Amino acid sequence: TPGAPTATAEIVQAALTWQFGTGPGGLPGNDDSGGLSAWYVWASLGLFPVAGQNLFLINAPAFERGAIRVGEREFVVETSGHRDTPIGADGLDHDPAPQYVQSVTLDGRPLEATHLSSADVHRGGVLHVRLGPQPSDWGHKVRPPSSSDPRDT
Repeated sequence: TPGAPTATAEIVQAALTWQFGTGPGGLPGNDDSGGLSAWYVWASLGLFPVAGQNLFLINAPAFERGAIRVGEREFVVETSGHRDTPIGADGLDHDPAPQYVQSVTLDGRPLEATHLSSADVHRGGVLHVRLGPQPSDWGHKVRPPSSSDPRDT
């Protein structure tokens, strides 16, 4: 569904859960130049770098806290409401329930957009993502710019 960050949360969570593992078949394909591994790391941080654009899309992180060092600065992704529910925790081998973004702040300021600029990440700071068990309306109002729309280039 276009403009539906909740659908993204479900798809990314399923891919992280079922497409990657620690065994011999732990990657869903050939990890040429580390592309699949890089996707896993970014997705686990709740970020997705958009190729050809200076954008990072925001999604539900897989951890309570993660950080990347950009030069001398640190960009931290932290969550509240995070649940760590590994496969089999309930005795069944099925998908853990997805977690949905409820709200986001960047350095304490509310963020309604589902994206950050690369400059936001390079400045360093704290992205706080509040998660919950139910879909929310966060991100439905402000869509990321599209490289196919001449007004956004």
